[in-house]
Amino acid sequence: ARYGAGDRPFRIITGYVANLNRLPLMKTKTIVILVVSACGALFIAAIASCAGFFFLTFRNMDATLSPTIDELFAAIDNDTFAEMYDTHTSSELQKTVTREQFEELGLTIETRLGSLKSKSLRQFNVRQNNANRYADVVYNATFGNGSGTISGRFKKDGDRWLVVNFHVNSPEFQKDLTTGKCFHCGEPHTSNAKFCPKCGKPLANDQPVTESDDLGDISNR
Repeated sequence: ARYGAGDRPFRIITGYVANLNRLPLMKTKTIVILVVSACGALFIAAIASCAGFFFLTFRNMDATLSPTIDELFAAIDNDTFAEMYDTHTSSELQKTVTREQFEELGLTIETRLGSLKSKSLRQFNVRQNNANRYADVVYNATFGNGSGTISGRFKKDGDRWLVVNFHVNSPEFQKDLTTGKCFHCGEPHTSNAKFCPKCGKPLANDQPVTESDDLGDISNR
């Protein structure tokens, strides 16, 4: 259509009507964009929330079980690990592991690996079995004589966690599978040692003691 100079108001009204006809389409596109954006934001928020919940659970489990593990290794350093058998182990473990075997585990860890220097939680799993709550944990660990892993199962008992099984694994255990005790003072040592690490005397007359392959393992199977 052609318009003359006097048709300006008519052209303005026509353009306005054309813009009105486009409004529903523009509003639909805007609504779609807003909905997609909102869904994306909710999805990201859900992922962040789950990640945050897992992180908090991870930290809480570490804070809950870490003191118990630290107590076990402190007892190893203080030669009181056998006493932990009476106070820190579950009835399940005591049915299959004797106090002497438990003490021997601490002695082996002390001899082969030395003191625990640091540890970090690598994985965990918590499960409920009827009225009993169990936690399985694995720690990466650094010892005085090398690195390794600490794994175990613990049972909730009031405000405590009791040891159901306890395992320490390290390449150091594979280097030399025999230990001996000093003939003079009874201090344990590796079979290739020439002098006692405690009294310093020669180890020519000591009696070697052969350990089992699972040197760092105490568990009820």
